[in-house]
Amino acid sequence: MRFMILLASIFTLSATAGEIPLKKLIPKYTDATSSFVKVDGLSFHVKDEGKGPTIVLLHGILASLHTWEGWVPSLAKKYRVVRIDLPAHGLTGPDPKNEYSIERMTKLIEKLYVKLGIKESFLVGNSLGGWIAWEFAVRYPKLISKLVLIDPAGFNTDEVPWAVSIARLPLAPYLLTGNAPRFAVRYMVESVYGNPDHITEETVTRYHDLFLREGNGKGFFALVRAPVENNAASLKNLKMPVLILWGEKDGWISVKYAKSFHAAIPQSELLTFPQLGHVPMEESPLETLKPTLSFFESVYSHI
Repeated sequence: MRFMILLASIFTLSATAGEIPLKKLIPKYTDATSSFVKVDGLSFHVKDEGKGPTIVLLHGILASLHTWEGWVPSLAKKYRVVRIDLPAHGLTGPDPKNEYSIERMTKLIEKLYVKLGIKESFLVGNSLGGWIAWEFAVRYPKLISKLVLIDPAGFNTDEVPWAVSIARLPLAPYLLTGNAPRFAVRYMVESVYGNPDHITEETVTRYHDLFLREGNGKGFFALVRAPVENNAASLKNLKMPVLILWGEKDGWISVKYAKSFHAAIPQSELLTFPQLGHVPMEESPLETLKPTLSFFESVYSHI
């Protein structure tokens, strides 16, 4: 009921923000580590920094590569860190083919690996990015030496986060494309944090700005309506070491699925965080980075 009230409030709001042209966002959300890499009609916004073994970071739904800001300074001291804005997110913008299946996403990421000269990496994904990450690792195992899944989606495709349920309502694209009031974005961000007190105004502004990036709204609604196939049975085929991190206060994907992933993946470790939500690496970077670094630095061999 509270979500329907939120949707009704958005509908009755008279002032709308409108879409933001890319050229207005580039100065604010890029720096010297940013580039735009063309792959199959898309111009992916990528941040590439540091030297050493490569780590690729994939953000979650409605987020952007900036969700990893708290991790990057430490990681870049000894690793090459590559962050990607997924299609219909951040500065990358919508897929001109309007295709948002997980299969399409994994193929695009593989082409990015080629363009960026990545022959092997550690791969980390959160939420939607976690789903793409584990399916990518199943499809392209030689490219991934270790995998970190943070509150990943995709185990039960019939159970979706409330925001996706709202976005699938018939009128949602007409009400919300280019029309996302700040209070609604704040509500969404609060729902992915275990403790809303951790949220800054800068964080809310970033989520708001990047959702309003021209084309992202339309792309997002196409993404949540894309056909999905439940490939959870293929998790047993993951042969690389896998670390699963999960916020116990995740209100989007229940922590019960942490155990499901752990049971399904042969060589996996599981760690949960009692006070954190759906984006634990954004909410508490230091707390979540410590076990991740230990995992990267530990000695494993492929089975």
